[in-house]
Amino acid sequence: MWEQWDETELTSRIITAANDSLLRFVAVRVAAEYHDISISRAERREITQAIREMHRFFENREAFNRELENNFLTEQVLFELRYNDWLEFHLFDYLTHPMNQQIPSDIETVRRDIAENFFSFAHIRIARGDCADTARELAQDVHERIVDGEDIFRLARTYSMDTIHRRISTRGEMWEVIEGAVLNLQIGDTHHVIIESMMGFHIVQRIAITSADIDRYLDELRESYLVREVGAYIGSHQERLSFGGNELFDWLTQRMQIEFFTESE
Repeated sequence: MWEQWDETELTSRIITAANDSLLRFVAVRVAAEYHDISISRAERREITQAIREMHRFFENREAFNRELENNFLTEQVLFELRYNDWLEFHLFDYLTHPMNQQIPSDIETVRRDIAENFFSFAHIRIARGDCADTARELAQDVHERIVDGEDIFRLARTYSMDTIHRRISTRGEMWEVIEGAVLNLQIGDTHHVIIESMMGFHIVQRIAITSADIDRYLDELRESYLVREVGAYIGSHQERLSFGGNELFDWLTQRMQIEFFTESE
């Protein structure tokens, strides 16, 4: 069931999520500095130009700044976020390059990891639509038919709002509620209840990953493996960060000194 939070709980979760995002932002900077990774002057110019290109979608500069303020941003903060995206891109390349031996990516390691840390499931999503009660009743009917032995893929082609009816994922890729439900299932089992979310009603059935699956999707699965491992590496830096009171914001204020280029440059 989709959790309903009161205003206090919702505010607390938003603050926690925002704080986690800031810590990850800092962790990327720290990890990049540790490996002496930076972005080039040309890349900084590209970021600046991309932000300037955004101006043309607004009547004037003031309108653009108002839109930024409505989203709790400034041009400098937007620049810093884009800068971090570039840093993370370079960090990913560095960590996953075979010569650096930071994250093993040979075929044997990847195949072993897929067998140990990936899971596959069939999925039907029925949208809430204009009447959630009607959608819920339909989902319950479809769920009962699957439990009674009907093929989930055949029913997915008829009822699911998603065009992809089967997924192979690693831990942390899927919504927590979906992932948790699937990982608690044995191969071939259907989750005993319908999962409700903002996106609708979900029916999941865990299925096996075969050697043929791994061969067919190896490139995509390898990418998922690397993304997960790089994320874990950044997370390890994040866990070592310790800020009290306003120290996090002081760090950001002191370190975010990358200035925009002037038009004359």
